Amino acid sequence: MGGLTLGGGVGYLSRQFGLTIDSLTSARMVTATGEVVHASADLNPDLFWALRGGGGNFGVVTEFEFALHAAGPIVNAGVFAYPYERAGEVLRASRAVMEQAPDELSIHEILLTVPEHEPFPAELHGIRAVFLVPVYIGDEGQARALLAPLRELGPAFDLVGPMPYLALQSMIDYDNRAGLGHYSRSHWLAGYEDELIDTLVDKFAEASSPLSHLITARMGGAVQRVPRDATAFRHRTAANLLWIISYWPDPHADGSPHRAWVDDVLEATRRHSTGGVYVNALVDEGPDRVRSAYGKSPYARLAEVKTRWDPGNLFKLNQNIPPSHHSPANLATVA
Repeated sequence: MGGLTLGGGVGYLSRQFGLTIDSLTSARMVTATGEVVHASADLNPDLFWALRGGGGNFGVVTEFEFALHAAGPIVNAGVFAYPYERAGEVLRASRAVMEQAPDELSIHEILLTVPEHEPFPAELHGIRAVFLVPVYIGDEGQARALLAPLRELGPAFDLVGPMPYLALQSMIDYDNRAGLGHYSRSHWLAGYEDELIDTLVDKFAEASSPLSHLITARMGGAVQRVPRDATAFRHRTAANLLWIISYWPDPHADGSPHRAWVDDVLEATRRHSTGGVYVNALVDEGPDRVRSAYGKSPYARLAEVKTRWDPGNLFKLNQNIPPSHHSPANLATVA
């Protein structure tokens, strides 16, 4: 929960309720000198701004206080699965639905190889497919009406309906289990054009591991309505998040083919990016890439907050923002 929150927090309900940080009302933090401090809109507001997106750079947060939202326990959600040869058609149809969707609806689109376990039918195991994961908070009848165009496409597998929200949240636990080799990278996308869709479909066909997948998630809604300068998170106007993920069974095996595939997809889609990256999806990509998670002005402000709360850069085993006196003069110019 701590890492999710400090980096921003993108989830199934972001379009309706905002990012995780948008529900954060206060935090308690232990500083590099062992001092316990509180941060909120009224107490240490500079620190409160920085904690909402700036990661674990300023201290150890030992308590988060959140505003709560009424949702569930039953939501309308699940999985539509379609044959891979129809991936372009399906992704365009999902885009069309989301262009008219209310905030209560989100869809995550996943290109993947169907896992070889229940509840997926045996005849689909081990073959490439496109999954749509819709989530709707509200009336079941309205959910069915909004998703009707996707059902009319004739999914090979339809597991969408009322389900516990906790079941939705744990649905991919096994396929993201500990003990796998892992490498991933991400972009914030400026749009979701046909050319991008075609590139994703073509590139996933070249995936080096059957455990790899591509995820796109539509933003907008409540995420976009928070003022851009209200938090350190700087990508509220992005259209979509693209997350390129490779897993492989043996973490000690040579992962270079899988890393190369992830990097290749990143480069092939770079022209569709805003130039920014989601800090929670960063691997060890260097200081320039960390700056691109924030942009020039927010990064400079974060460095100033760092100087106040951790001038010795004790908290550096992260996507590090050094204190101002350590920062290069020529900061990245990503807006």
